[in-house]
Order: sequence, then structure tokens, then C-alpha cells
Amino acid sequence: MANPPFEVMEAGPSPVSPKCKGIVVFLHGWPDTNALWEKQVERFSNGGYHCVCLSLPNYSGYDQKNAWGIDFPDLRDDLISAIQTISRNMPVHIIAHDWGAAFAYMIERKKPDLVLTLTTIDVAGRIRISSLAGLLLVPAYQLWLTTAFILGNIVPFIGKPIGDWMTWACATFYARAPHFSPLHGSHINYPYFYFYKQRIFGGSGGMAFLKQYSPRCPTFYCYGAKKPFMFHSKGWIKEMEDREDCQIQPFPCGHWVQVQCAEEFSTQAFDFISKNSFKK
Repeated sequence: MANPPFEVMEAGPSPVSPKCKGIVVFLHGWPDTNALWEKQVERFSNGGYHCVCLSLPNYSGYDQKNAWGIDFPDLRDDLISAIQTISRNMPVHIIAHDWGAAFAYMIERKKPDLVLTLTTIDVAGRIRISSLAGLLLVPAYQLWLTTAFILGNIVPFIGKPIGDWMTWACATFYARAPHFSPLHGSHINYPYFYFYKQRIFGGSGGMAFLKQYSPRCPTFYCYGAKKPFMFHSKGWIKEMEDREDCQIQPFPCGHWVQVQCAEEFSTQAFDFISKNSFKK
């Protein structure tokens, strides 16, 4: 893979080793790093899986040449290309959180033969926010981050420092993110920018690819139950409950299930993937 837009972290047995049980790809969301998956990588690599963590573009530092980030169709295709290169076109298991989950659904929708299973955390393939807290807080923090991103790109000299501070403040005091990096700033907020760009102006970008989405592979969806709002619809929950090849699990924690309930989540994800490793 020449000049990939992703920082790649790998662990576990070689994917071509006869001892390798399969390849697990980890995708983080906002505002995280590959360090988010430390406990899961340890569990899966020790259990015989080759682990691949892909850090989203711009999350490993600011590059002015890529200041506007990547819209979702291109990011999806870049992720597919990276996974195909690393896996040698063999199907993989994907474990993803937050925006990483949204990108995982996009990958599975376009390349279903590439995905053996999906394990997604806290963001569903179909979302309907119905609580009053969610209807107020979600657009508030998302538009705050979108504004920070725009300021960082269009206002000379002071725009980037202001946007960086806005991003840090949201990650620290609102989201209480466990893995906010010193390399992070307004440049990591491009998913929100492209999400609202598509919502306002239309087109094929943003989340347009996930209308009426239903996964074609076994899917384990889990979420933190101790939050003021959820990123899933009742229809999504019902589908996960009704399908024999799917599993759903709430955990007694907040947004970062893989950190706050690391051992229990890792065990359940490992068991789910092991059970579905050879179904394609």
C-alpha cells in the first residue's frame, strides 16, 4: 500500500500463518486513536487473530495539504483498499466504534464479501434520536465541532488555534474522551463537516450511503446504556434481536464501552467472532 492515509498498527500472528484464526480490523471514531483498542488487541492477538488498527486520516497529526479531510465516499473506498491490501483480499472481521461504526457499515454495504462479521459499538446502522436530551445535545455538539473545523480552515492565523481549543474543550469537558491526543485539533472534525454538508446541500456524500441499511453479515451491536441519548432506532434494535445471526448487548457504562467495560466486551466480542469465523 503506497502512502496510505492511515496510521496502521498490527499485532498477533501473521495473517498467512496456519496458526492465524482470521483478521480483525479495528476502526475508531471521534476523537480517538488506535490506543482505544489496547485491551481488545491484547485479547484477540493472544487468541490467535491478526489485529489491524487503522487510524482515520488526520488523526495522526495536522497536514495542511489535507486540511479539509475526506468526504465519506472517498474515505470508505480508501478504507476498503487498505483492508484489501492488508488482508490480501481475504474477508475480515470489523470491530468499530462511533464514526468508525458508520464507516464499517459503508464498507459492508459496498463490499459485503470483504466482511465476515461486524461488531459495532454505540452507533447503529439506522439512527433515530427521540429523547429531548438527544434532540438538544446532539446538534449542539456536532455543530460546535463543525464550526471549529470551518474556523480552522478559513480564518487566517487565529482560526486554527480557536478551532483546536473548541475541539479540545468538547472532547475534554463534554465527551470526556479517554484518548484525546496532543496531535488532535479542529482537523479531526471533518466527519461532522461532511455530515452536515450533505444534510444541507444534498448529494452523495455524508451519510447518504446508509439510508435503510441492513447488514448482510452476522452483526454484534452493543452500546453503553448509561447515556442521555442513544444512536440507534427501535427498528435497528428489533432487527438485531430478531435475526439469528445477530446479537445485541447493552453495557452498564457510557459511550466508550471498549474502555469502560473492556473485559466483558472483549470476551463477548471474541466469542461472537469465533462463532462466526468460517461462515463465508
